[in-house]
Amino acid sequence: MTTDTSKKPDLEKIERTCPNCDAELDDSRCKLKCPKCGYFKSCSDF
Repeated sequence: MTTDTSKKPDLEKIERTCPNCDAELDDSRCKLKCPKCGYFKSCSDF
């Protein structure tokens, strides 16, 4: 008998994390924007 002890990644958390500096992205209308480095995703990106 095997048990799966690995956890599934939290996709929403990954989507809302800045790929440049790992800060949490803020919602701004149809964009997700990083408060630290200015990186953003538009609604067409996610």
